[in-house]
Amino acid sequence: MTSTSISDSDSLFTFPKNFPINTAACKEMFSTDLSLKMEGKSLNLVMEQPVDFDSLEKNHFDVLKFFSNHKGSFRYMHLLNGPIYPTLVKDFWIRSKVKTVEDYDKELDARREEKAGNEVKTPQELGLRIVEETEVHSVVCGFEVILTASNLAKVLSIPNEGFYYTCSHNEAKKSVFLKTISRQCYDKGKSCESNRIGDLKPTQRVLAKIILNSIFPGSENSDQLSWDHRHFVYFLTRKYDINWAKYIFDHLGKAVINTQNQAKTNIPVIYQRLLSEIFYQCGVIDIIKAAGHDFLVREIRASTISVHTLSHMNLLSEHKVKPSDSLVPQSHSEPSMVKKWNIDIPTVSSGIVNQYIQLLDNLGEGFEIEKEELKKKRRRLEKAYESEVPNEGRHPDSRGHREGSS
Repeated sequence: MTSTSISDSDSLFTFPKNFPINTAACKEMFSTDLSLKMEGKSLNLVMEQPVDFDSLEKNHFDVLKFFSNHKGSFRYMHLLNGPIYPTLVKDFWIRSKVKTVEDYDKELDARREEKAGNEVKTPQELGLRIVEETEVHSVVCGFEVILTASNLAKVLSIPNEGFYYTCSHNEAKKSVFLKTISRQCYDKGKSCESNRIGDLKPTQRVLAKIILNSIFPGSENSDQLSWDHRHFVYFLTRKYDINWAKYIFDHLGKAVINTQNQAKTNIPVIYQRLLSEIFYQCGVIDIIKAAGHDFLVREIRASTISVHTLSHMNLLSEHKVKPSDSLVPQSHSEPSMVKKWNIDIPTVSSGIVNQYIQLLDNLGEGFEIEKEELKKKRRRLEKAYESEVPNEGRHPDSRGHREGSS
């Protein structure tokens, strides 16, 4: 498929170069087969937890300073306090797949070998779009999705530049950071050879908790750190200018690949909040509401990392808990890119949503509908939480950040 310009006069929004969902140039419904066969499996939503920095600071852990010196980190952490659209995220996830530059090169070579004369044709002449970086392909409500580190950075307003370092287990033994990681991040007598959060210094334990629950969600063991996690704790401690877009996108891509390859029946689905924000920024939420399908955009919220998290981690044994104002659940932080830039959405968009819903119903793959008893239970919990906040000032606990469903 060739790239489609969202606006003839504005090259800032071109699908998929820097606009990841084809909502504004769509002419017809886009669909794709399931990339994950769901028979006998269930999806486990692993939601990124927002962080109540004020609550942590008032209880002796001022960790905001590790995120506030860089636009990418501050912006990312701010985005986490927002709504999640689980129905849309789940449909995106079971149809997602990763396409690398190597995959594109193989496809281009195959096209050029199909018949004589093809070897001198351009990729566009052969019906191919040039791929210059790894992409995650999927669909949401009939609109094509192609995510890259570049367009993720664009739509979330975070920089796609800065420090990036990753290593395998064997490569980690040769890392130039080992001595300084041990000295600056680990308790006396411990070293970065340990993957246990409990061996870190108190402040770094909190950073590690944020890394596992808010930045790189989906780890199988919430108390153990990979080598990449240990390095990231150090990079935050030293306030490196980190390439947030690349780190996030790479973690997303690995999770999508792992989803296709694993035999487990319980499939973790990560970056619920991030994907929901992308859907919103690209106009999908407004299109669905205009089409009258509000059931597709029911909202859920992740619990918060706050003073209760410190208590669960046994970090407040010597201190009395100091209450603070609650972290108020936020709606979207600003108008969507579609509204901000007055991007026209085609009139066919509502029809595309209707067509897609009908297609899934015909295939027996219809959208998950929230059962009435679950809806009532969720609303009771939401009301209870709302009534607790003024009195308690906090979410009852910071561990409930997963939602499992079939």
